[in-house]
Amino acid sequence: MEWIDASGRYGEAIIRDLRRADEYPLISDKPKGISSWFKVTLLGTYHRGIQTGLRFCSLKRCTDENGWHMTSDHTRAQLNAILVGRIPYDRIETIDWTGDEYYGSPHVYCRFLGWRPSPYEALVFCEEHFTNHPQPGSWYKEVAPYETVRKLTTRYEPAYFA
Repeated sequence: MEWIDASGRYGEAIIRDLRRADEYPLISDKPKGISSWFKVTLLGTYHRGIQTGLRFCSLKRCTDENGWHMTSDHTRAQLNAILVGRIPYDRIETIDWTGDEYYGSPHVYCRFLGWRPSPYEALVFCEEHFTNHPQPGSWYKEVAPYETVRKLTTRYEPAYFA
């Protein structure tokens, strides 16, 4: 896996949990749960909010399951996908566009909600497509939900998460 911003094509942002804003810029040693702040790549918007790129992953088709699983063997990959986190506008409280002395990127303050609190309403794997009309850019086609891919990965490539 490679963090998406290594490509240099996208802008960055810091996503921060509004309730734990005072924990920034410290890094927690807790092994479980999502950090109170982290860096993402801004990919654009979707009908309910913003799309953030989390990492590139190589996916292989599971014909038995009619789905996809992650693979660490890039030579066997059939698709290079982007793990996209979708943050709805109603979870964004405010944005500090100027950043700070640690990160000059925008800081997006979100409400982390849900069973495993996070800013995301969905994590999905997407395939990036390029366009030149009306100007150069990218758009992202959803391939599969993260949870479905994760489950198939634990079945077909158990060493992936080891």
